[in-house]
Amino acid sequence: MNCKTCGQELNVPFKPDTLDCGGDCLRCMADFDDPECVETLRRLNDPATRTQEIEEYEAYRMRQMS
Repeated sequence: MNCKTCGQELNVPFKPDTLDCGGDCLRCMADFDDPECVETLRRLNDPATRTQEIEEYEAYRMRQMS
């Protein structure tokens, strides 16, 4: 499945900005000022929280695949 806005593939491994947010990727939703997505991208860009965000994304992605 691809993002309805930018067309990139959703839920790409180790690329949390491609998280499927209802058909659009996390990055596009943040660009449209969705507060939750803006905060998630902020945590992804912060070296102190990036690793934890990626681990949580991967755990979510794996649950979705099962």
